[in-house]
Amino acid sequence: MVDGRDVAAQMISHGLAVVLDNGKADYSAVEDRAKSNKSGIWASEFDMPVEYRRAHPREPDAAKVTDSRRWTSPRRPQAQGSGYPYRSCAQARAADAAPMYRGQPGYNPNLDGDGDGISCEPYRGRR
Repeated sequence: MVDGRDVAAQMISHGLAVVLDNGKADYSAVEDRAKSNKSGIWASEFDMPVEYRRAHPREPDAAKVTDSRRWTSPRRPQAQGSGYPYRSCAQARAADAAPMYRGQPGYNPNLDGDGDGISCEPYRGRR
């Protein structure tokens, strides 16, 4: 319901949605009226999605089959006890220390992605 209106019923009445098997019984009457008025999808021939899929089975796309291995972006190795107080920008931001400038305590060149001397700089559009 939006502003007291049943959005599903509105969509069905305009032929913009179909009633599923587990839908409200009230919606079936609304759909029947939309069919008789030839509203929306009912203005021409239309197959219910379940019927279409049954009539047109397909093999899974090879491109969509994903490898079970997880791919991650490579990270720069960071030695334990590297002398930098923050191992990530999230830690630096949580400590309210970001951004950090080259030469300042806490500056970590591994967190300076573009090499401009500012580590953990704010995202564009944010301050």
